[in-house]
Amino acid sequence: MSSKIRLIVPAVLAATGAVAAPALAADGAHWDEARRAAAGKQDPALRRAIEQWKVLSATEGLPFNQYSWLLMNYPGFPMEGRMRGYAEAALERESVDPRTVVAYFQKHPPLTNRGRVQQAMALSSLNFPGALEAARQAWRGGAVSETAESAILFRYGDQFSRDDHNARMDALLWDGSIQAAERQIARVSPDRRALFSERLSIAQGSPAGTLGVPLTPADLRDPGYVHARLQQARNARNTSTAIALLTSQPPLASPARDPEKWVGNLLWAARAGTADHAVRIAFGIDAAFAPGTDISAMSFRLRDDYTSLMWLGGTRALWNLREPRRAAPLFYRYGAAARTPGTRTKGFYWAGKALAEAGDAAGARQYFETAARYPDQFYGQLSLERLNRPIPNLDVMPGDVPTDAQRAEFMARPLTRAVREVARGHEWRTTVRFFRE
Repeated sequence: MSSKIRLIVPAVLAATGAVAAPALAADGAHWDEARRAAAGKQDPALRRAIEQWKVLSATEGLPFNQYSWLLMNYPGFPMEGRMRGYAEAALERESVDPRTVVAYFQKHPPLTNRGRVQQAMALSSLNFPGALEAARQAWRGGAVSETAESAILFRYGDQFSRDDHNARMDALLWDGSIQAAERQIARVSPDRRALFSERLSIAQGSPAGTLGVPLTPADLRDPGYVHARLQQARNARNTSTAIALLTSQPPLASPARDPEKWVGNLLWAARAGTADHAVRIAFGIDAAFAPGTDISAMSFRLRDDYTSLMWLGGTRALWNLREPRRAAPLFYRYGAAARTPGTRTKGFYWAGKALAEAGDAAGARQYFETAARYPDQFYGQLSLERLNRPIPNLDVMPGDVPTDAQRAEFMARPLTRAVREVARGHEWRTTVRFFRE
């Protein structure tokens, strides 16, 4: 949260009338009076929207117009991504006016492949520009219903390139969509058919090499091929095969298409192996991402597994193998992948601590300096101690003050208004969800 937002949030709470007055109330009479005053300031329309949110965010299978009404009128509510997924699934079940669909996706671009299909079909039916590109993205994105697959091929199949077909085949195999992949294999380019056939055979349950097709050294480093073998081992609970594959395999030739699945499988294998296995598997993570990728900007599920793997590798290196130099970069990755100051400083501090144990005072100082930028955090304060610096005065207001225009824009946001509303007297689970957002 930026410093400007930190200054505005207290104003949100104060503006409710439900926080400031009860906080100052001397007895129960004052409390009741404050509650009555707050109730009189309620926004009925917003309160109804919050009640709708409770239902829509917890319920799949409702009509599209119910999801779209809330998403279009109250953007930024908690669990918005989940509701958008529900809305896109509803479009596949219903017949919705194409103009309504186009307008919805203009505000909320598709999150799922089924959503991309619906966007493409709506644009096509209206002869709007962008229909072909939307259909191409849906085709390359992987699994769609058989009906949608037939419709896209009928309308645009002759305009798709071999690269489009290869990308779809790759996506289908990562998704585990075996039947669709069996239909798609005939459309891939000849130079990729051997590798795709081998991956499909593994996905169907056959041992690697069953087909006897020749694979090049580059094929053996293909992330989709390695993932297929790793997933097969995991499905069979064959940890020894998975560990051997990951610890003897050369680096991936390119980033993984689905890093969530890849990192999840690496974490599973690392937990099952020895300390040295865990460290080696953790160090192999970089090849799965393009250089410069900011892990902290990616999904929660990926960040959670990634940081778990880095912490596992770092602690195994430091505590089990007594190799602090191997531990330090893993602790640093742990901190750099996190979003919260507490987790970031934890990683940076332990990276510094590991290098200090290794006798690298200069390197340790750099990590401690990074953690010390958060003096209000526990590990930031431990880093200050390591640097022989006092804890600064934390009872100060941020120097970056929002302008009147920024304050007005923030207060007018649907989410800000909803936070004010739930502070007037909603059950605690709802209140916490909105405050956390």
